[in-house]
Amino acid sequence: MKSLRYLKNSLFRKGQGNNPAIFISHSQDDREQAAMVVSLLRAAFCLPAHTIRCTGVDGYRLACGTDTDKTLKREVRDCKVLIVLVSESSAQSAYVTFELGARWVLSKPLFPLLIGGGSAALLKGPLSGYNALNARAPGQLDQMISELARLLGLFPEPPAVYREVIQAFQTNGH
Repeated sequence: MKSLRYLKNSLFRKGQGNNPAIFISHSQDDREQAAMVVSLLRAAFCLPAHTIRCTGVDGYRLACGTDTDKTLKREVRDCKVLIVLVSESSAQSAYVTFELGARWVLSKPLFPLLIGGGSAALLKGPLSGYNALNARAPGQLDQMISELARLLGLFPEPPAVYREVIQAFQTNGH
């Protein structure tokens, strides 16, 4: 018999169309940390790959032959939440800047996540008003999972299921 958690999360998977529910905006220099965020989301929510877009991580990239700019615009606009990995590299990325600006203009959910020693000071202008969580702080990653669960209407797995991924941020998160 399937658990209530599985059933609720499977309902989330349906009806997404061609758009992912979660879009991870990041610099190509931050691919390793982006892959860790993908692993965390998959472990915490048992999500299938098609519900997450992360262009720098194999299995989550855009389809071959896709019109990149057109698809990115649509997915950034239509995803339920955009998680932006905030680092020195992402602050220099034109695509990250455009993706952030689009979400700001749309007033849609945006979760800044500090990685690699990045600080909230990297969020400039109107984005400086967004509270950022730190990937190196386990409690803040737990908070992100709780907030995503509430926003997306999902039931997360018990923290013990994804604790190992959170610990990886402390050792491999640069």
